[in-house]
Amino acid sequence: AEFSEPVKWAIYDAARHWSVLWGELKVVSTRDTVRLKHTTLIAEMFISLDRGLGDGGETQITRYYKQKRKEDDEYFVHLRENLDEVVAEILDQTREDFVESTFYDAPNFLILFAAVAFLKGYMPASKASEGVHEFSGRGIDWEKASGNLSALAQAVDEGAEEQGPHSQFVSATKSTLHRISSRKPRFEAVVKAIAADVAGA
Repeated sequence: AEFSEPVKWAIYDAARHWSVLWGELKVVSTRDTVRLKHTTLIAEMFISLDRGLGDGGETQITRYYKQKRKEDDEYFVHLRENLDEVVAEILDQTREDFVESTFYDAPNFLILFAAVAFLKGYMPASKASEGVHEFSGRGIDWEKASGNLSALAQAVDEGAEEQGPHSQFVSATKSTLHRISSRKPRFEAVVKAIAADVAGA
C-alpha cells in the first residue's frame, strides 16, 4: 500500500490479468488471495525475469519495489510480455494433466515458471542456476517434460523418497520454500526435466 509507482501497477495488472490462476486453478487459494499472496507470486515472477531466481518472501519483494520505484512504465513492458508468454505456455502445456499436482501450488508453480523462462532465455543467471547454466536458452521439450514432471509430482505425492532419483526435489519441497537453499535443487530438477536435448547429443 505504500507504493503507487509503475512497479506496483505492473504487478497489480498482471495479477488481475491472470485471475484464472487464482479463481479457477487455485494456484493460490481463495484464502491466501485475500491476503494478497497472488500478488506476491506475480511479483516473484517479475523479480525472476528481471534479476534471476533468488531468495523470496515479502522482505525481498519490498526491496524490489523500493529499488524499482523510479522506473517508468516502459521498464516493465518487456518483463510483462515475457511473463505473459511463459504463463500462457505453461497453462497450454500442463493445465490438463497437472492442475491437481504440486506444480499448481504457488511455490512449485514459480519454480516451473522460472525453469521455462530460463530455458527460453528470458531469465538472467543467478545463484539458483549455477548448476544448470549450460541449459540457458536451450528450449523446452514438452513431450519429454510431461513424463518427467509426472514422475516429480508423483514422488512429492508419495512423500517417502529418501534415496530415489527425485529425493532432492521432494526434500526441498518440504523445506522453507522461499529460500534459495530450497529453490535451487527444485529449479535444477525442473530445468533438467523439461529441457530440450542438444541436437546430436
